Parts: sequence; C-alpha cells; structure tokens
Amino acid sequence: MDTLNLDRNALPAEARRRAEPFSGRGSDRVSERELERISAWISVPAAGPEDAASDIPGRLWDYSHSGFALICDLGRIGSERLREGDRVRFKINLGEGVLEADCIVRNTGIFKGGLRIGLARCDLARQERKDARMGAPRGECLRLPERLDLSAVAGNPILFGEMSMLRVAGMEPGMKFDFISSDAALPLFLGQKLNLYLSLPTSGENLYRGMITGLEKAGGDSLRERMCPMFLSAGLANDLAELLAFEAGIPPETLKRYGFPTRFFRNRIVFRFVESMEDYEKVLILRRNAYVEVGKRDMNTRPEDMALSWDKTSRILCAFHDGVLVASAAVTFPESPTAVLRSETAFPGNKFPGNPPKKSELLEINSLCTHKDYRRGDLLQAVFEQLARVFVLSDREYIMNLSDSTLLPMYLGIGFKDQKEKGMFLGREHHLIRISRRAVIDSEGIGLFRWNILYGDLMADLLSKRMLQLGFWRRLAIRARLTLKPLAVKLLGARREREFQRHFGKREEG
Repeated sequence: MDTLNLDRNALPAEARRRAEPFSGRGSDRVSERELERISAWISVPAAGPEDAASDIPGRLWDYSHSGFALICDLGRIGSERLREGDRVRFKINLGEGVLEADCIVRNTGIFKGGLRIGLARCDLARQERKDARMGAPRGECLRLPERLDLSAVAGNPILFGEMSMLRVAGMEPGMKFDFISSDAALPLFLGQKLNLYLSLPTSGENLYRGMITGLEKAGGDSLRERMCPMFLSAGLANDLAELLAFEAGIPPETLKRYGFPTRFFRNRIVFRFVESMEDYEKVLILRRNAYVEVGKRDMNTRPEDMALSWDKTSRILCAFHDGVLVASAAVTFPESPTAVLRSETAFPGNKFPGNPPKKSELLEINSLCTHKDYRRGDLLQAVFEQLARVFVLSDREYIMNLSDSTLLPMYLGIGFKDQKEKGMFLGREHHLIRISRRAVIDSEGIGLFRWNILYGDLMADLLSKRMLQLGFWRRLAIRARLTLKPLAVKLLGARREREFQRHFGKREEG
C-alpha cells in the first residue's frame, strides 16, 4: 500500500487544527470536564499572625509526576494570598480517602475567573511514611534485573478506562515491591492504595493490592514507588516466587526470608541413588549440616563422623536441584532375621519391642536430611513421594522408623501409625512408627482427600504404566478414589489460601 501524506492546508475550516496545548495545559489528553469533577484543594498558610491556615477547594486543571495545577475561587483565596515560593499542601480525593502532597507554589495567574495555581511537588525525595512497617533493616532491598521483564498494569484513578504500565524493579522482605512508573498521567501519593495486575501466568489471581509507602524520583521523569502488599493470593505469591527463582536466579532461602511460599521445586528435582564416592561425600556433608542445625550434633562434628555402618547395606536416595544435593535418605532392606536396623538401637537388646513384623517384610528409612534453604516448601513432599515409590515397588510390606515429638505429627499425617513405644535415640526420646504398603496403595487408614494429595499422582502413574501387580477390583477401587483428585486439589488450594492469608494478616499486624 502506498504511503499517503496529509495536506493540513487542504483541511476544511471546521477540521481540528491543534497547534498549542489547550488553555495552558501541558497536555490535552484529558478534558476539562473530566478533571473538574475531581475533588481537590490546597491547605493555604495563614495570611497573618491572627489568621489560621485554611483549606481552599479548587478544580484540578492539570497534573504530572512533578506537580499539579488547580483553579481556585478568587473570592475564597484572593489574588495576593499566594506568592511564588510559598509552601502549601495539595489534597485530593481519588475515591479511597484524602491523599496529600507537600508542594511549593511556582506560579499563579488569573484564568477563567479564578486563580490558577501551579504547584511543584516537594515530597519526591527518598522517604517513607512514618507509620509504614517496612519489616526489614533499612537498605535490604533486592534489585531485580531488567531482563526479568516483570510488569504490572494499574487502572488510572482519575481517567476512566486508562491503564498505566509499571515495571517491577526490586523487592523487600514482606513481599514489598518497588515499581517504576513512567506514565505522568498516573497520580501517585504516599498512602495511596492501588490495584496492580501482574503480567505473568499464575494459578491464582493476578491482583496485587498494595499501599504506597515510599516515593522517589527515578531517571527519565519516572517515579519509583514502594508498595506494601494489602492482598495477594497464595497462588500468585508462589508463582511470583517461581519466576524470581528461575528467571532472576534468587535463591530459595532469600525468597522465604522475603515471605514467599516455595511450592514449585517438586517437579524440578532429579532423584537418583548414590553412584560414587563424590555423591557419598555430598550426602555426609548434608547430613552433618542438617544434624548440627537441629541440635542433634555439635558444631565440631566432621562430615566423616556422619558415616554409618548401615550405609553399606542401604541404598541412599539423593535429590538434586540444579546439581545441588538438597535431600537424601538411606533406605535399608534387611535380609537376615538377625540383622539389626538402626531404629532398633533405640530399644533394649537392639530389638523392636512387642511383636514386630518379620525382617524380610520390613524396610527402614533413616538419615532423612534436607538442605535448609529448601525447607518449608514442597521438597519434602517430593522426597516422600519418591520414597513411597521405592516402597510400593519393593517386596516389603512395612516401613519401621523413629520420629521425635517435633516431627511425629508430620509422619502421622502421611499415613504412619504410632506404635506407642518410645526409645532413646541420639540423646532424645523417639516414637516408634510404622506404615503399611496398603496405606499407600489402598488409602488404608488415610482419608481419601489426603491420600489423593499424598499418593494420588504416584498411584495414577504406576497404574498407567502397569507397574503394579494388582487384581481387577483393587485397580478399579484405586481409579474410583482417583476421581476425587480434582476436588482434593481444590480443597487443598482453599486451605493453603486461608493459611497464607492468616499468615499474611499476622505479618501486617506485626
């Protein structure tokens, strides 16, 4: 198609011929009719010693990042009341309460029967609201690389239908974000509440509702605003953390310190058994660090002190993330009836009390350790799922293990049963616990929703690959239980959302 050029001189007389901004405005992108309906006023200093400061209402005429223009009634303010250099406080109501900005008068003039006042903002130096709970030492702000390309859009509170783009530039603990705004048509104030919609795929809502707790000038006539979150969903927080981890390279311990959930490692973990002395060395270092961190060993413990005689007869499962060993567990398959399992050493005579199953029916999982940076996420679920896979595909019917009181609720939650026997292990009292193979396969003793969350994916995978030798009716029962998986996931998501919002609320109160 040929390029056409417009001959402006050929336009008819009634055609639009824009040459200068309308009536002294810096921009004509908005109409006077739209702006004049915005409630705005200025707090004018006292005219004399006996006078008091007064709030003078006006009509918003123009605005930008750096200032405002409004028209006030001459009868209310007088043409000589304000002079260039006077300090005033600009106030505006954008629908959620009064917002304020310290300003200095730059010019005044008679316009349309009123006094037109031009104001320059004085509140854009680095500062924060006095009542803003930043929740972190000053200066602890992580700058994000521009290549991350994480942005958000915000609805303009003045201009109907206008959307403004902001770029995420940094973050602080408490899921506080720094945004860069380059749209002069987006008014920004300390204490202002904004609904931002983050531009990323998410399993939750994209809404990040926050309050501006810091404003400062940035390069290129832009503003940097620090947002303290008032609401975001657990799904969005987790998806944000995943983006920050894998696109910006932020380590998991930093994300957790900043308040993010980390439930996205489960499908990024590589499992394999120890294959070399180099692998075993990594296992011993992980064991040493994990045991020292929980107080089971002292700081002087060496990695080689964590080697166990049971390692010779065990298969040691390793979980790697990006080449880093993040979890390990030793799985022992006793063959001889006289073999002593590590858990048995907690009881008199190095034997399980009561009437335990035969050794040929047992396996033991010991020395389960996780990297501290990956805890309180979904790593442990991935490890348990992998161990359950080993268990189900073995010829063993039970796992016998020990647990201290701190971890006992967690083990009971995944199907273990307390055997009501206690022994001393590593200087602490431990409970003897047991889980059967039928619990994993047939949800024996586990609620259907919990079983679907814990073992549903595993069982669906094993059935699809025909790796289980089960009868027709047993397979049919498993498939029937798996039909509840979508509802279980939905209920789990709702519970996580409640827990996240409860934690979120406590953080805000604190």
